[in-house]
Amino acid sequence: MAAPTVLLLALVASVSGTSVDGAARPRSDRSHRPLLLAEVTDPHSTPGYLCVVGSVNMDVIVEVDRLPRRDETVASRATEGVKYVPGGKGANQAVAAARLSQGTPTGVRFVCQFGSDVHASILEDALVSCGVDISASGRVDCQSGQGYVFLEPDGAASSVVVAGANAAWPNHLTPELCSLVRGASAVLLQREIPEHVNEAVAAEAVAAGVPIFQDIGGEDRPLSDAQIRRATFLMPNQSELERLTSMTIESQEGAIAAAASLQRRGARNVLVTLGAHGALLLDEAGTVTHQSASVIPGGAVVDATGAGDAFRAAFAVAMAEARPVNDALRFAASSGAIAVSRMGAVPSLPHRQECEQLCLQTQSATRISATLGGSMDQSTAHLGVRGGQRVSLRTTLAVQHAGEPHQSDGVHGLRGGDAQTSRNQCPLEFASRLNSMKDGWKPESGLTNDVLGWVAAQGRVDGLSLVDFNYPQHLAGVNLNKVGNSPRPFHMHTGPDKHAGLTAST
Repeated sequence: MAAPTVLLLALVASVSGTSVDGAARPRSDRSHRPLLLAEVTDPHSTPGYLCVVGSVNMDVIVEVDRLPRRDETVASRATEGVKYVPGGKGANQAVAAARLSQGTPTGVRFVCQFGSDVHASILEDALVSCGVDISASGRVDCQSGQGYVFLEPDGAASSVVVAGANAAWPNHLTPELCSLVRGASAVLLQREIPEHVNEAVAAEAVAAGVPIFQDIGGEDRPLSDAQIRRATFLMPNQSELERLTSMTIESQEGAIAAAASLQRRGARNVLVTLGAHGALLLDEAGTVTHQSASVIPGGAVVDATGAGDAFRAAFAVAMAEARPVNDALRFAASSGAIAVSRMGAVPSLPHRQECEQLCLQTQSATRISATLGGSMDQSTAHLGVRGGQRVSLRTTLAVQHAGEPHQSDGVHGLRGGDAQTSRNQCPLEFASRLNSMKDGWKPESGLTNDVLGWVAAQGRVDGLSLVDFNYPQHLAGVNLNKVGNSPRPFHMHTGPDKHAGLTAST
């Protein structure tokens, strides 16, 4: 996928809660209909517990140099044998939510079906040791679920799931589960258990006014329009979004169009994860928020298993804490980045302190305002849309500055550089990555083959307003004041706030 254009909104939302004793707060005005995003949160509520209903597996990790072709046998590169680790999308999200809620009043209740084999006891012990309450889960007379994970050297993971006990749910919800759902702050669902269970749980949640975070990952099966309407957040990854919409996605715009097609089926908020390209949220108002991928600790993907579960659980936890949605997305991106840096599903899931630290490190790496005098945020770095502006993808672009709406003249109002004739028509800046100048440097340009020379070359391009650095590579050993305070000689545009047209991204 091509590098995505970044659009930002500053939407504040959180998740309504329950009392500490688990009693549901009155929601009579919202009963029997899905929540709107504006109703999802109550920043003054006391956090209760997150209810996760889903699968639990014993994952069998097989390390391979590459996946076998049809009719081909390949040998594992791990001669010592396979690895057994707890997994399953439901268990992953329950453990992630528990670890990410450490030190807060929020608890995690997980409802699943354990088998009757030796794996069941191991899985139970692993979940309890992570602080997950499994008291409402069941046991059935069959094998526990299993996931066979084929792990390639670059961390890419392909899986085959054997449902086992995950398919052996009763035909109807127990009274205990119904009560658990109705008393929750939010419900997290995936698609590795029978669809009738998800549908029934979601219906209970809607009736009680409880927000629903529906992960699309799991079995390849249709998703009913009724379930789409019930979910407060639909959360597919790129391939799942393609599968769900029968659309090919090759760009961020394609992802937005596919998400919008789900809204035409009744979805309100669609949160799409795009791997290395980050994630985007299309909300019920038609506004798009893009979150860049976070820096991976150690710099390399070790195992992508469970990364999406870590991301989605973190997003739900942050929303339950009444964080602004951009903070929730940043927290989620950090959680997913940490998960891919370690082996296994449950073993890789991060703790709260790790995510908070990575969020701070990421902000430190991308905010160079102390030196440049600007206000740069990782979510806005690529387009140069500065902190808190809102962009709505409609026929015309709606951009908000400090709470004041501004309407452009659509594509005809776009401009870059110092073009004064359209100065007031659109506040968006046009940027180019510094690497494009680095790779295209020529001795005859008369410019130095260094950062300052590349910036100067970019300043000669009519219509470009912003330089997009890679941090820290491009700025290592560079006098930032010299770069930041010299936009005019480089023909770089200086915005209304008089800050240099410079951004940084990791």
